[in-house]
Amino acid sequence: MKADAPKFTILAVSDHYLRITHKNREQLLGHGLFEIYPGSQSDPSEQNSVHSSFLRAIASKAVDELPVFRYEIYVEETDSYTTEYWTNVNEPLLDEQGNVTHLINSTTNITEQILAKQEIAEMEERFRNMAESSGILIAVGDRQGLVIYMNQAWSKLSGRPVEELLENGWRNLVHPEDREAYSEQYFSAVKNQQALSAELRFMRGNGEYCWLLVYGSPRFNSDGTFTGYIASVIDITERKQDEQRKNTFISMVSHELKTPLTSAISYVQVAKKKVLAQGDGATAIMMERAGKQLTKMTRIINGFLNISRLASGKIHIDRQYFDLAVLIREIEEETILAVSTHQLIFAPVESSMVYADEEKIGHVLENLINNAVKYSPAGSTIRVSCIVQDDVAQVQVSDEGIGIAKEDIPQLFDPFYRVEQGPVKHTSGFGIGLYLCKEIVQRHDGVLSVESEFAKGSTFSFTLQLAKAPILS
Repeated sequence: MKADAPKFTILAVSDHYLRITHKNREQLLGHGLFEIYPGSQSDPSEQNSVHSSFLRAIASKAVDELPVFRYEIYVEETDSYTTEYWTNVNEPLLDEQGNVTHLINSTTNITEQILAKQEIAEMEERFRNMAESSGILIAVGDRQGLVIYMNQAWSKLSGRPVEELLENGWRNLVHPEDREAYSEQYFSAVKNQQALSAELRFMRGNGEYCWLLVYGSPRFNSDGTFTGYIASVIDITERKQDEQRKNTFISMVSHELKTPLTSAISYVQVAKKKVLAQGDGATAIMMERAGKQLTKMTRIINGFLNISRLASGKIHIDRQYFDLAVLIREIEEETILAVSTHQLIFAPVESSMVYADEEKIGHVLENLINNAVKYSPAGSTIRVSCIVQDDVAQVQVSDEGIGIAKEDIPQLFDPFYRVEQGPVKHTSGFGIGLYLCKEIVQRHDGVLSVESEFAKGSTFSFTLQLAKAPILS
């Protein structure tokens, strides 16, 4: 259009403009804009009017953009009105002397974008209302890991305003012993865009620490772009205190039982020697069986003590360099001699140097093999293998046993958890073996996992990072 204020003569229009306005070129070309749309001029001093935007563009010789317009558009097909949102941008065209001679008026329908923003805003408002009315601690982090939202439950817990806790302020209230480990775990989850589950101690408003369990889920927008995290956090202090009392009780009882049990084993051994010397073979056999039962009880008590040590952080990991293949061969020789009820197949293992506690890793493998024997029918096959890939050794024990129901797998590695269905219900044990195995493997930065199909068998596996052999000086 010409910059011939106040007429602003229309010189050209796009086909799209004609379709939207339901007009033809004959109705528009050569006419002033405000002849066609007299309502738009209204008051030239009105900052939001199209007319004043034209004048600003001419005076400044620069693009002038109006705020978004909302229109009620009549739809002939449905005989109703619909709301639409449009932008209005006016660009001046200058001649060689720098004078504004023409204006380009561009309007764009941004209804979809506006409605999408409104929907997002409504969803955020619903989320905030839900979060603020919930007693659960809720936090939202951005893609860099900075916390951008915390509900008021955090303020009640910490005694500090939420504004002080946002971004990284909350970290100062994490227990110093947990701060670095949690930060590493959190930022590792952010980097890999994975779910987060962690426990930490957090300072209350009264200066005391409580235990929190953090569940974090990654957030993605509609095109799959990672946008951060949403975390729900619950106070598990009472549960931790119950666990501490339980572990203290277990430790106390186990120590009290171990001393008389050790004495009983010694008495049985002495008595066995005496009855053998007297030629009483039948009594000697009974003494032998009694000794085995006492030894079994000793192993159970040692398991309880190990749980107590794990809980208190007193279990020691004595790392040294050793060849995992050699350890597996030693266990193979011992197991084949001890187990005659099953067919044991150990796959060949290549030399695999690791830096770990050889005794405890051996305990893990022995426990997995013993479980396979215990929970699979006589005559079935148990396979043991070790696969090395990408500097990680994965040891596997597979059986053809009763398998594990899908609903039991998540709790399988919890302390004292026992499957109470099918033939397993009557199998002896306290449910501590797999828990100890999991803790030992995790303290070696490995993973203990299981794949199982009910009534068809299970495969337990654990991983260890390979290590270069030490340099001998």
